[in-house]
Amino acid sequence: MSYRPPLEPLTQKESAFALENHDMVFRFLKRFKLNSDEYYDIVIMRYLRACKKYCCEERLQNWAFSTIAFRAMSSAVYNYRRSLRRKFALSLDAPCSEDGTVSFGELLPDPKADILKTVIDRETIREYYSERNLKNDT
Repeated sequence: MSYRPPLEPLTQKESAFALENHDMVFRFLKRFKLNSDEYYDIVIMRYLRACKKYCCEERLQNWAFSTIAFRAMSSAVYNYRRSLRRKFALSLDAPCSEDGTVSFGELLPDPKADILKTVIDRETIREYYSERNLKNDT
């Protein structure tokens, strides 16, 4: 992952430019059918960075600002979604039942156990992961 320095405060000219084009953020969210409650905070910082760059770097002004802003915001959404897909470590001692009495280690299949119990245990693990993923998506 690359290091990106914090956004420096916008100048008065950059602030006016960002305010003038702010509706572009909502057009982007609407065009890609993204929930503004979830994605606004994700794309706004990239949008502001794009405003700053567009005002400062003359070579970027060869393109429409919407092109620069949409690319920047698309990148922010991509990185956000990629971070959600990252694998996480899970301890076998972690509780997987709501009351905390059953751990994942206890659900691992026992070669001596009957097949029905093994299937039920696997479904319990699958349900836990699907519920966890649903919570992370919201």
